[in-house]
Amino acid sequence: MLSTRFTEYGLTGTFFIITQFLIFFNLQESGIYENVLESIERFNDSIAFLNDDNTHTLLTALAFVLVFVIGLSLDLLGSVFRIREMQCLASEIKKNKSWLKEFTDSNSSYMTNDYTKILSIFNEELAQSKTFTTFIHKIKRSFASLTMMYEADRIRSFFISYVLLNAGPEKAQLLIEQIHLWRTGRVISLIIWLFSIEMLFLVTPEGSNLSYWGLLVFGVALFSTLLATSAYQRMLTTLFSLMYILKKQNNKDNI
Repeated sequence: MLSTRFTEYGLTGTFFIITQFLIFFNLQESGIYENVLESIERFNDSIAFLNDDNTHTLLTALAFVLVFVIGLSLDLLGSVFRIREMQCLASEIKKNKSWLKEFTDSNSSYMTNDYTKILSIFNEELAQSKTFTTFIHKIKRSFASLTMMYEADRIRSFFISYVLLNAGPEKAQLLIEQIHLWRTGRVISLIIWLFSIEMLFLVTPEGSNLSYWGLLVFGVALFSTLLATSAYQRMLTTLFSLMYILKKQNNKDNI
């Protein structure tokens, strides 16, 4: 598991560095390009006292550390998608609440309060004709989601722990693979989003139509959000499917 995480950090960190190189080579006529080159020269001067072998070793070690730190930092920054992920979790809970009730009742001491709060997001039903009222309700629900991310994390962690501890190795591996896909997809989506923002503010040609570039960035940001949401939804589908299978097996064993 640890080696897998380091591999993910390495891949995502490397992908981010590649996007920064693409940005950098499009800034050759700007002051940023010159400032970066001067910083590299100063760094070379600061390690000039080392011989060639030591220099290569130091630079290689720093490169590995930098890649992994960037990957870890991006993984943490991927939390910007937590609100959308929490809404996906709440929606999945609502769809499966008919059989989840027995599960939550049996684990009420840990999760009843959190489960009730998350489910309350979707409890209110408004008439479709009240368009403005529905819009206001969605805004209020979005702000309410900000205060419930901790509860959503607790519920998701409990569900995942339950499956990993009770499912066999093969079933657990299915979920583990989806978790890795979700976390990697979330970081890749964040990198795409950051890259589009940098292109807008740093590489946009002079005299170009900013509204066009802004619309393009919005489209890329929307695509990256959908990409992250899709990866998370796949993980949730696998998670709830395995939970349902385990519940059915437990019911058969108890008969």
